[in-house]
Amino acid sequence: MFSPQRSMGQYGTPQETVDYMVKSLLGYLDDGKQSYKILDPSTGDGIFLRSLIRSGVPPSSLVGLDIDPEIPSPHEEITFSHADFLREPNEEKYDAIIGNPPYKSKRQSTYLQENKDYLSKEFQSIGIHNMYSLFIYKGLQQLKRGGVLSMIVQDSFLSNVYYKRFRKYLLQHTEIKEIILAPRRLFHKGKADVRTAILTLIKKYPSDINPEHKMKLIDRLIDQNYFEPMDEQVQHLP
Repeated sequence: MFSPQRSMGQYGTPQETVDYMVKSLLGYLDDGKQSYKILDPSTGDGIFLRSLIRSGVPPSSLVGLDIDPEIPSPHEEITFSHADFLREPNEEKYDAIIGNPPYKSKRQSTYLQENKDYLSKEFQSIGIHNMYSLFIYKGLQQLKRGGVLSMIVQDSFLSNVYYKRFRKYLLQHTEIKEIILAPRRLFHKGKADVRTAILTLIKKYPSDINPEHKMKLIDRLIDQNYFEPMDEQVQHLP
């Protein structure tokens, strides 16, 4: 029998990938701030939050959400609750959001089908095609101006015609800092043979976006060597 995470399309993230994402995220945060508020909206086993704690982030600065009522809090000092992130109010604002959201298409997801009316209204700007794109969009709504989002997601948003409005939204409301095409079969141990990418964004108002900004694109990696990819795999694109 599938777990709630598996039925939603959630799979555990390898530690090396998590540690890179955490280090990258913290590197983009404002060094001048004394404290941060960081959210993992699909906490699962808590691997992202524990990595943040090991990196020196106080547990009291961390917030975790998970829709599965059987998921325990990964740490007693973390603010943790069982909630549906896609239905959370947007009043709460975070300095950063990190995680591995569910990967399920509209055709595959019972959740998307059962919540179609609500989601169609709330996410009409980008359309409802996959759980992960909704998590990214919702995350941007809940970030502070200049906040950082880092998620590992399916790479279908890069070229699939269904994500045209989603790509346009990202270009108009964020500065894309990094896109790293993760190794194939990264989640194969969880029987999820999907192509994934690590996406790191800074939330910007359209008037704040620097037209000369360049993003880092790392071509499909063979292994989880995120810190030292081969030179020919790295591009800096306008």
